[in-house]
Amino acid sequence: MGAYQSHETYNSINTDVKDGKRYWARFVDKPFAKGASRLAFQGTLYGDGPRNGSKCVTKVFKSEYAQHFVQMAPDLAASKKALGYAEEFGRNYFRRIRNYIHENEIEFLIPLIAKMQYVSTFNVLWFIPYDTDSRYVKSNEHVSIEPFIEGQYDKFNSNGGYEKSIHELMTTFCHWTWYISGHKFMVCDLQGVKSGRKYILTDPAIHSYDCRFGNTDLGVVGMEMVLGNHNCNKLCRELGLNNPMTGLNMRSGPRSTTYSFQVTEEDLLRANRGSSRHFRPMSAIFEVENVTGGGEENLVENVTGGGGEHWVENVTAGDDEDWVENVTAGDDEDWVENVTAGNDEGWVENVTAGDDEDWVGNVTAGRDENKVENVTGGGEENLVENVTGGGGEHWVENVTAGDDEDCVENVTAGDDEDWVENMTAGNDEGWVENVTAGDDEDWVGNVTAGRDENKVENVTAGGEED
Repeated sequence: MGAYQSHETYNSINTDVKDGKRYWARFVDKPFAKGASRLAFQGTLYGDGPRNGSKCVTKVFKSEYAQHFVQMAPDLAASKKALGYAEEFGRNYFRRIRNYIHENEIEFLIPLIAKMQYVSTFNVLWFIPYDTDSRYVKSNEHVSIEPFIEGQYDKFNSNGGYEKSIHELMTTFCHWTWYISGHKFMVCDLQGVKSGRKYILTDPAIHSYDCRFGNTDLGVVGMEMVLGNHNCNKLCRELGLNNPMTGLNMRSGPRSTTYSFQVTEEDLLRANRGSSRHFRPMSAIFEVENVTGGGEENLVENVTGGGGEHWVENVTAGDDEDWVENVTAGDDEDWVENVTAGNDEGWVENVTAGDDEDWVGNVTAGRDENKVENVTGGGEENLVENVTGGGGEHWVENVTAGDDEDCVENVTAGDDEDWVENMTAGNDEGWVENVTAGDDEDWVGNVTAGRDENKVENVTAGGEED
């Protein structure tokens, strides 16, 4: 006599898009639904946010599809991009078709990604562990966690040409994303629940001109499959959407999701080239920006360009639990570039360019539990650059350029638990440069250039607990 216990995850890698909190899930040992690539398990969400104790669905990839975050990242990116398009549609396009439809909102659920902590075990007499249940879930693999949606689950279109024409808003939204993006992206494989006046959707696919969204992204070939089977309706006409493939009578695609390994080599080659026989890319009317997380539990979040010619570029999380968050360019020609978390729990957070031609460049956390945080360019032509955490538990924090042409550059923590903190250039051409902590538990703290053309340079802690 006995029973299987529940599976449990670690805290989620990413935060909830609505409340900014991280959660973990406990879920049952048997799936309640099966898709082409995933199994769905009922469970409960836990954490210190408002979703604590709520029902959730944990989705586990079948072993032949994905087990690790680097393989799940394209799906997460697709969900975020789809949400961006849905928000733009809600802001500026629903009002143009409100006389024709009852619905007034489209929402895409953004999954939480978490690594498995405990895999269910079979307990003899309900409390003596006997055997690990690895039928569906394996130790250390990654899973996605979504809110449980009440209602009748349905599929409104696929990524291969199927569409349920009665849901006119869904097929029009798919068509609109292709049109508004200048033929570069198409949000499809729309599925979920219609709840009152709202569509709640999950697991979208995106066809892109460069096939960036994983093995459900069929590129321009997928776009042709969808457009060739799309029956434009009154909503399409009201929004002025053109369809270059109307009347071609293409063979209807499957209701199930189509994967890149299921198309012909010729079509796959054409998709990778971005070569359509029926349309060409154009200038986008609306764009959803992309930021990339690298491999294995990397997170890039809260990257913002402010107002007035701001630039944020080359923000990267590398491999193995790296983190980049809260990177901001402020107002009036500010610049943040080359912010990188390297390998093995590197951390970069709170990097800010302030006001009036400020610059933050080349902020790097190197290898092995490095952290760089609170790097700020202040106001009016300030420069912060070349801030680096080296290898082996290094820390660089609170690096600030103040006001009026101040400069902080070449701040480095070397090897083995080194620390650099509180680097400040004050006001009016203050300068701090070449601040280094060397090797083995070195510390450099509170280096300040005050006011009016002050300079502090070549500050070094050597080796072994300096």
